[in-house]
Amino acid sequence: MTIVTVNSAAALTKALATAHGGDTIDLAPGTYSNISVYKVNFTTPVTITSQDPAHAAIISGLSVNLSSGLTFSDLQITPNKGLNSFAGTVYNSNQISFSHDDFKGSTTVAPSSQAGGLSVQDSTNLSVQNSHFEYVNTAISDFRNDHVQISNNAFDHIGTDGIDNGADGFVMISNNNFTNFSNSIGTAHPDAIQFWTPGMTTASHDITVTGNVYERGTGTPTQGIYMNDELGTLPYKNVTISNNAILGSAWNGIWLADAVGQVSITGNTVASWAGQDTNTGANLTGLLAQIITKNVSGAKVTETGNSAQSYVVNGSVNQLPAGNSKLGAVSDSGLGLLHNWAAGHSSTLPSFSSDLLNLLGVGSTVHSSVGLL
Repeated sequence: MTIVTVNSAAALTKALATAHGGDTIDLAPGTYSNISVYKVNFTTPVTITSQDPAHAAIISGLSVNLSSGLTFSDLQITPNKGLNSFAGTVYNSNQISFSHDDFKGSTTVAPSSQAGGLSVQDSTNLSVQNSHFEYVNTAISDFRNDHVQISNNAFDHIGTDGIDNGADGFVMISNNNFTNFSNSIGTAHPDAIQFWTPGMTTASHDITVTGNVYERGTGTPTQGIYMNDELGTLPYKNVTISNNAILGSAWNGIWLADAVGQVSITGNTVASWAGQDTNTGANLTGLLAQIITKNVSGAKVTETGNSAQSYVVNGSVNQLPAGNSKLGAVSDSGLGLLHNWAAGHSSTLPSFSSDLLNLLGVGSTVHSSVGLL
């Protein structure tokens, strides 16, 4: 295993061409623009990282295609194009990991007018962990991938959605935190985590969404976990939604429509309060955050241990499923519920953004190695 230090985009490309599995390529502080990794393959991963994590190297525009066995860590990855593009893209690849990275747009431009964070398509064995997504439009776009893990990441100042998914298999979305979304009212329904089917030809399956927290903060209300088969022909198969806290969301705190196989919705807390409806722009004295299931008769459903302000059970409104509880009005902007949830999930606090840590009254130490806070 060899450690090679480089200080330019050309030197990075050359180092990748001569690297062997297990090597590390250290990037000296500075900006590396338009990095394209094409047909670079390793059985044992090669790590591309900052030589000095306290002064993270900046990759301005990253593209990975037809490659495998790469880990990107302790880097700042920024867009070099505008709306409808991404700071980083991974296509047709295998065993690609991102760890302790900062996907960051401009702090002076509205997030909804900027590029996204990371787009991954048609790939396998992808991992995004302990990273930060800020000041981007859609943070992560995950389509037609198998064996995906998105865990322990912080999302804030997001223009539209946190994590978008479609036609994926064996997906784990766990212990992420979302706050302070900045959406344009009436132009889209924003979501912290969304699965959809338009444009897809296969159904998503074997999905676990667990231990995540959305807290509105000072941002606009955002739907929490939204899974809908808009086509009506690609139902989700084998879904677990557990131990998530959706606090201050728009109406659809958790929405699951069209599912088969095993469905488990357990231990979630879903509540909201006064805010602006993201579809109409109307200021409402109260938003009732709901757990909603529709068209799940073909699935074996377990729905228990949840606390929400309202329930829709397989399309039937105003229900209270056995083993669940109904929450009343929230008068403290969800701080009590957030504290209660955090007390039972202390192991996830190291991944919290500074915005959420400030709400909790906890020191801001998260991701300091790449200067994210």
